[in-house]
Amino acid sequence: MSCSGDVSHFIADAIKEKLLPHFPEVDGVVALSHGSGCCHAPDSEGLAILRRSLAGGANLVCFTTGRGTVCGFRPVPTMKLATNSVMFNHLEGDMDVNCGRILDGNSDINQTGKEIFGAMLETASGKKTKSEELGFGGTEFVPWQMGAIL
Repeated sequence: MSCSGDVSHFIADAIKEKLLPHFPEVDGVVALSHGSGCCHAPDSEGLAILRRSLAGGANLVCFTTGRGTVCGFRPVPTMKLATNSVMFNHLEGDMDVNCGRILDGNSDINQTGKEIFGAMLETASGKKTKSEELGFGGTEFVPWQMGAIL
């Protein structure tokens, strides 16, 4: 899930090309992006995409953020991928991977893709994300909102 659509697609493509062939037990990596801004509004396109993905069996969310969105999207683990190092350093306790190192020249897309994929495997194997450690995500994701939405 991403407000930074290009970043999501670059990362997913790097993971599919370089890493996925070595992990036959992983079904796939899909970049889901949208053009409606952050997906916290109850009727937003991004949240609708997230709901459909989870209903379809997705069991891990990798959320790219450039502004430090505090979210968790329980009931599944949500890894937050920071798109810039300034924000990552400011919110390190809530960000799982610093993708901003690519822009800083301290990493490349392949190295960062491997780091993300490794973190995905660790999370799928039971390691808690920063959101889970902090207890985020229990209130912002309601798949079937009952009643009026303001």
